[in-house]
Amino acid sequence: IISQLRLSNVSKLVEVGPSNEFIVTWPYVPEALVPGNEPDGVNQVDRVDLVRQGWSDYSRSRHTAQQVLRTMIALIRHDVMVVDPTLNIIVDRESGEPLFIDFGRGETIGSVYKTRIKTFMKKVLALLVRSVAKACYDVAARFVRELEETLYEELERWQDEKTADQKLAVAVVGSSMKWQEGIECCREIWASADENPFRKMFKDQTEVLPGERKLREPQEIENLHGDSDEEQPTDDGNADDDPDGLCNAD
Repeated sequence: IISQLRLSNVSKLVEVGPSNEFIVTWPYVPEALVPGNEPDGVNQVDRVDLVRQGWSDYSRSRHTAQQVLRTMIALIRHDVMVVDPTLNIIVDRESGEPLFIDFGRGETIGSVYKTRIKTFMKKVLALLVRSVAKACYDVAARFVRELEETLYEELERWQDEKTADQKLAVAVVGSSMKWQEGIECCREIWASADENPFRKMFKDQTEVLPGERKLREPQEIENLHGDSDEEQPTDDGNADDDPDGLCNAD
């Protein structure tokens, strides 16, 4: 399933060396960081800036965390979540791009859709929260707010695309679509003081956490499927189909 989806930041092939001493992935990651094994999570990528210029603005780790969140939503959308994501996210130390690997332990059959989302999303957020465990408040606030902005961008894109699809489908009165449940579940987890580890960690520092936020209304996506009523060019019979005169050449 994963190889057919062609999702960004999701591995197509993984080989593990003897005694688990190394891994080879496709796409290839020459120097892989496993944030699940690091106490400060994805912050390890900021060390590249520290070595090169002696300081870091933490933009690399924020970018990595945002990409992890985007990939998380993509996997939730396609319902290919795994039960152990924390140890199966690796990061290219140079570019900061994450890669989700090892989909051998899926969580699909015999479980509730919302339960799968909660298990998966909470584990990913628990990994990302390590990045601000020892950060000052202004760094933590920027990290959390940019994560929220990314999350809502992805949820709103999901909402817009599915709303456009639904307009072309046969309406079923009184039904709740699976994608609507998925979007609402992700939003509820992020807004929850009990299930969002960022809100748990900074429950007493309200200046770090963004205020309550709701999804905007769905917006039109132009030319998503093409417009069947769009006027097509017609051949009036008068157009010159041999402007260079090649048909009359000797």
